[in-house]
Amino acid sequence: MGLSIRLAELTDIPCIVVGLKGFAALLQHELLPDQQLALGVERLIADENTDFLVAIGGHGGCVGFLQQRYRYSIWVSGPEANIEDVFVDARSRKKGFGRKLMDAAIAQAVMRGCKRVTLDVIETNYGAVKIYEQMGFSCVRRRSVSEGDPVTEGRQLFMVLTLT
Repeated sequence: MGLSIRLAELTDIPCIVVGLKGFAALLQHELLPDQQLALGVERLIADENTDFLVAIGGHGGCVGFLQQRYRYSIWVSGPEANIEDVFVDARSRKKGFGRKLMDAAIAQAVMRGCKRVTLDVIETNYGAVKIYEQMGFSCVRRRSVSEGDPVTEGRQLFMVLTLT
């Protein structure tokens, strides 16, 4: 199956909403109604400090997305990127699509002059943690989260990839 990664367009909003719902179901979280989600995604696509990347499968449909936010960080005296969400549809997992989304996000961060890329991941998401470590991310902080939540209970890892 061929794959392309590109910046999301307004026509991708329905696909991103479906992905957000799938992500929320995986985490057992409730979401806003579809219309409110769509308006939020539209706002973020228009935000110059946000990139939504979409993975388009060989069939032409969206199979995943990544949301990345940009900000100035006093800690690195320059811009940094934060990967907020990465999601690949269950039928498209284990094919390298998540890695390709991550590679594209890092390329966007480099293009914007970011000094580092950060992300948070639940430590029991072993597949994601392994990929992030293979890509050069390192865990710089752990914290307990979601006490009593059977899906996300445990520690959240704050991971960093230094670019410059």
